[in-house]
Amino acid sequence: MKDYATLLKSTQREPIFGREKDMTKNAAGGYAFKVDPFVTLERFLILGCEGGTFYVGERAMVKNSAALILACAERDAVRTVEMIVAIGSSFRAISPDPVIFALALLAGQKDNAKARKLALGEVSTICRTGTHLFQFVKQVTQFRGWGRGLREAVSDWYTKKTPNSLLYQVTKYQAREGWSHRDVLRCAHPTSEALNPVFKYIVKGDYANDVVQTGLDDNDLAYIGAIETAKITTDERIIVRLIRDQGLVREHIPTNWLNSVKVWEALLERMPLMALVRNLGKMSSIGLLAPLSDASKEVCRRLRDKNLIGRGRMHPFGLLLAQTTYASGKGFRGHLSWNQVPQIVDALEDAIYSAFAHVEPTGKNYVLGVDVSGSMGFRGWDHMGSINNTNIKAYQAAACMALVQMKTEEWCYPLAFSDGVKPMVNMSKANRMSDVVAEMKKYPVGRTNVALPMLYATANKLPVDAFVIYTDNETWSGNTHPSKALEDYRQAMGRDAKLIVCAMTATRYSVADPNDPGMLDVVGFDARCPKVISEFVRGVDAE
Repeated sequence: MKDYATLLKSTQREPIFGREKDMTKNAAGGYAFKVDPFVTLERFLILGCEGGTFYVGERAMVKNSAALILACAERDAVRTVEMIVAIGSSFRAISPDPVIFALALLAGQKDNAKARKLALGEVSTICRTGTHLFQFVKQVTQFRGWGRGLREAVSDWYTKKTPNSLLYQVTKYQAREGWSHRDVLRCAHPTSEALNPVFKYIVKGDYANDVVQTGLDDNDLAYIGAIETAKITTDERIIVRLIRDQGLVREHIPTNWLNSVKVWEALLERMPLMALVRNLGKMSSIGLLAPLSDASKEVCRRLRDKNLIGRGRMHPFGLLLAQTTYASGKGFRGHLSWNQVPQIVDALEDAIYSAFAHVEPTGKNYVLGVDVSGSMGFRGWDHMGSINNTNIKAYQAAACMALVQMKTEEWCYPLAFSDGVKPMVNMSKANRMSDVVAEMKKYPVGRTNVALPMLYATANKLPVDAFVIYTDNETWSGNTHPSKALEDYRQAMGRDAKLIVCAMTATRYSVADPNDPGMLDVVGFDARCPKVISEFVRGVDAE
């Protein structure tokens, strides 16, 4: 007798029988579930798409993302702009670039007046620094001209500030992206009696001007005077004194002083944590950060200060990027090199874990499936598998996230998979990320089959409460869909196991079945990810 039912079983190269309308072909040629456009928009805003993925080039991904943003705004302009603002203002995004791009795209739309007005109303919220403003202006002017709405939105960025805070912004971020504050002021024409002296200083560059001298208080005049003095002095002692007395930052200091240990020593005293992290390589290259030095000890102390990391809004991805770059001893771009201090490398890794939301352990049993397929960036091609145009590959991000989960939960069983699956027997919560990456590289780089962790658990009768998969979502290999593998596991083991898929790239499809309440897709490098996983496994609705 023929078993016709067997013939209806679907491989990952075809949609599940009866679910054809719910599934779509992914970039690797496999089939995955369609997701709500707003889910895809959230992934893009958090992860971005610069550099492309293994299967899709950067230009195609940007075009797809732009079309997605416009489609979401057409469907619900309020929800779209609210999502942009929520992610941008909560520091969930690994970079502000996708958020600013989305805002500029909507602010430049002629055919969606509601979205345009809403987006223009949030310019001051999203563009927190002068650099962000320049990014926005450069992009929005590619979509529209300087009409009244844009002039008012950009003017608000200036006029909502105090003279002191505006002076800080315009002197620290003087010009970026082909724009200067002088250029922007001439286009936006902001007016404010209290700020006119600052505008005059920006346009004229003359702080001795009568309007400036009579319109600003002594503290602001002293601040401007310090900046102007720093431009012309030839005395290192004066530069150091200006930094300590007036709070000048690196951007105020002429480049000829940026190889001075004493200058950087003064800058370090009040340097914000984000600036500190960005300048570790430079401070090491000139010898300020050296083995056993007081400066190195101070840097490590700050990096291990959880309160400081919280106040500094440090994103774990930014810290991962800093840790990876600093440990390499050379910059991702440029020719700067340095001798790294091992204790700083370790402190940076501790800072990464501190940047994730605190999670109470659930006490549940977890299988962690770590994707080691070629599309995760293992093949060594610079432009493949990179995240947000950095030197961080998807497999490194996956290693970090898996290790965070292991440090959170006591009972985790890690598996490495591609088109085969093996236990990561040497991985434990005591590991550093370099240990996990080294372990991942021991396994053969093959095709992607996300179903394998569930199939392995079924075959080995593992009592699993939750499968957490770290992948780029490009699953296509194998004869069983991941969602079907989970259903089979549940039936075979009599356990209502859950599946959480952590996406390392901003794809438009889902490995998890959106119609199954026991399956969840999350953005892999959202700082809230461990908390969302914990609450989902507990059965709590995450915000």
